[in-house]
Amino acid sequence: MSACCKPFLLTAMLTGVFGYFGALHSSAQVNNTGNLYIASTANAYVNTSFINNATASYQNNGLLYVSGDFTNNQSGMVAGNGTTNCNGTLAQAINGTAVPSFNHFIISNSVGVVPAINVNIAGDWTNNGVFSNINNNTVVFNGTAAQQIGGSSATTFYNLTNSNVLNTVTMANSVTTANIASLPAFSVLAIGSNTLTLGGTVTGTGTMSGTTSSTLNMTGSGQVGTLYFAPGGQQLGTISINRTGIINNYAALLGTPLTVNAMTLTKGIIATGSNLLTWTKSGALLPAAQTAYAANSTGYKDSYICLCDGSGNALSFTAPFDVTDNIGFRIKNVGTSTWFPVGVDFNAPNRAWMDNTGTVDDMTILLTKGDIGATAKPVVERIWSMYEGTTGGTTANMKLYFTKQLPANYGISQDEVEAGFDYTDMHLVQKNYNDPNYIDVAQGGDIASGLGNTLGTEIYGQYMIGTSPDITLTADGINQFSRFTVMNITSFILPVTITNLRAWLQNNAVEVSWTSVNELNIDHYEVERSFNGISFSTIGATAALNNGSLKTDYLFPDLHPQTGKNYYRIKVIEKDGHINYTNVVLIETIGGKIQITIAPNPVINKKMIVSLANAPEGKYNLILYGSNGQKVWESSLLHAGGSSGYTINLPGSLTQGMYFFHVENTNIQAVNKLMVQ
Repeated sequence: MSACCKPFLLTAMLTGVFGYFGALHSSAQVNNTGNLYIASTANAYVNTSFINNATASYQNNGLLYVSGDFTNNQSGMVAGNGTTNCNGTLAQAINGTAVPSFNHFIISNSVGVVPAINVNIAGDWTNNGVFSNINNNTVVFNGTAAQQIGGSSATTFYNLTNSNVLNTVTMANSVTTANIASLPAFSVLAIGSNTLTLGGTVTGTGTMSGTTSSTLNMTGSGQVGTLYFAPGGQQLGTISINRTGIINNYAALLGTPLTVNAMTLTKGIIATGSNLLTWTKSGALLPAAQTAYAANSTGYKDSYICLCDGSGNALSFTAPFDVTDNIGFRIKNVGTSTWFPVGVDFNAPNRAWMDNTGTVDDMTILLTKGDIGATAKPVVERIWSMYEGTTGGTTANMKLYFTKQLPANYGISQDEVEAGFDYTDMHLVQKNYNDPNYIDVAQGGDIASGLGNTLGTEIYGQYMIGTSPDITLTADGINQFSRFTVMNITSFILPVTITNLRAWLQNNAVEVSWTSVNELNIDHYEVERSFNGISFSTIGATAALNNGSLKTDYLFPDLHPQTGKNYYRIKVIEKDGHINYTNVVLIETIGGKIQITIAPNPVINKKMIVSLANAPEGKYNLILYGSNGQKVWESSLLHAGGSSGYTINLPGSLTQGMYFFHVENTNIQAVNKLMVQ
């Protein structure tokens, strides 16, 4: 056997240059004071400790096994491109006066490797044993190519740093770390199908990436920091947070959008920033977020999703709030009994609960502070803005939660419940963005009371299917989404809704009738008439009864109609001076004959008014035929008799052109040419 291929027993201080193609063995402590070079084809075995002195030179391009401590005192130690394997059977330490640099670093020691110094890793990290970083030291991944954290055992770091902007560090195994420090921009920590546990803080603007099998746990005390995820939208399997020691601040702040399958919110606030956080609902949302309401409990404050920036300020949007804003908290496939564990600042959440018995749909929520009624009297200064993925089909019960505050402290120590708020008269209400009317107002058994609840605990307003009717007197729950809040019914003006506006001939007069719904704070009604449908003038007025009835009927006779077309509408004057107008009805006084007219013709925006004058009560079929004689649309209306106008919406798919419009019942058949623009 040639000398270069023989095993070499190293027992003394190294002072020369060694390049081996066979194996290097030492059973005694190795103290390198010269130049040590391990070639790419060499295996070196140090069965005890290895010391690399300050004046020495060391480079490993092969494979070095160390069974004892690795001590580095050389400043600027070169990692090489080889592998270092800590394979002792007793506890080993990595120490010295200078940071050691390794390429591929393997831990095979089942007892433990304890670093007493920072460690630089230029290649991969493989843990098949036990790694105990307990001395506040840092493992720096500073290679210029992709690196991997792997092995058969989970690795626990104190600090984990990716210091090179070119790096991608991929987790091929689970990692627990107290800190991820200085994660630079453009660097990526890829979690993969593993668990990353953050027990400390994250700094820097580098990103994390994951899969639907990734788990991100946030434990420990104090703020985690800002979490950035790789561009293009990241979806993780599970995130959980259980952080203590934080008062009136976030535990974690999203720097980018995130989608998760499951969440465990035990302790600590997750702030979304100006991002969209989506829960797919394919996993659970536990536990505080799903805590059922319990009177006088404070557990609801433990953990929630704050729809705010890092300073606790509400997020802004351009009304109406919808998918174009790309912010807020979204829950996919919302069905029965779903909680939205959201807040708008770091003091307490304002949860929402929805029980959708209709079509399952995606729901997105955003919270702001304010008064949707712009009223001068007290309300809850919280606005829940919501939109659904597909409009229509939802039939939902709803509860909106807020913290009972001392109203006298509004603007002093709390900004949630205005001074003078009446806790015996809480109504959940809804108002659209472009409509002065409230379309849903809790009534009857839905009028909640928080009088017996303890200050500083959760109370709510509700709107339930079968209890509270909407402006059409239908008690079918929430079936459209815009803006919601909780307020006292007597603390705001609820504009009246006019229904069943009709006009008909009675001898030589025209009787005009209408029904008011939710009449409150209305001063009077004025009946206006026009002969051309454009210029209207007042022909009479009647005082509003405001008698507390849900419906009030009114009748006004026009004793001097003209022969021909007469258009009527109602002008509603509220006590604060606000004015609203109803739609227009048309009647033609031609000797008392039955008249059926359409306006406007040509039809604009697929909307028209069909007016029946002097027509008997009954069902009338409406049929639209194309110029080729093919039926293209059909509907019907119920006429109460006399003269009335009905707003008809034609299908949006109808193309421009000439049609024939039939109005028919057992005694009447009328045909009109209809131009659709």
